[in-house]
Amino acid sequence: MKNNLRGCLSGFTLIELLVVVLIIGILAGVALPQYQKAVAKSRAAQLYTAVSAVATAAHSYEMANGEWPDNFEVLDVDLPLQDKTGTACALAIGSGITKKEGKGYAIVIGKSPNRWNDVFGVFTEGKYPCTGVAYIKDTSGAFDGNTLYCVEYTGNAVSIPDTTRGRFCSKVMGKQFVRALYDYDWFE
Repeated sequence: MKNNLRGCLSGFTLIELLVVVLIIGILAGVALPQYQKAVAKSRAAQLYTAVSAVATAAHSYEMANGEWPDNFEVLDVDLPLQDKTGTACALAIGSGITKKEGKGYAIVIGKSPNRWNDVFGVFTEGKYPCTGVAYIKDTSGAFDGNTLYCVEYTGNAVSIPDTTRGRFCSKVMGKQFVRALYDYDWFE
């Protein structure tokens, strides 16, 4: 009876427990960055969808009225976001309601006379602030008018911890650098 009891009470050695903890730590170290990357891609997909919807509505408005919209109120798109004033990642905000915010991101309509018109969707917080998606209609011909670009802010008007080119668009989204313009790096 004593031998059976002793066999039941014998447990794992300290070395065995340390090996198990080490294996769990290694697996967590590999899985966590991949999980964070998947979350960032998912959030970016939401931005792509929202910016695409706003850009399509802006084009429809432009075709009907002969000019790019200068606020969300005139667009035939329903975004369940809050109307906000102010800037988002140093993006110029025009008249009317040109900025809408969701949790951790903002969508901005830009209108510049005789130059470019755009729709930006940028993260305002999190690991990749001031990165996101942009649609631009540029009268100079520098941009293709039918493309959504991945963008990263590079200017100095907003403090960003990591301004390494490609920190989001290349590493997370797998996009290629196209040009640097308007205090942003553009990726396609």
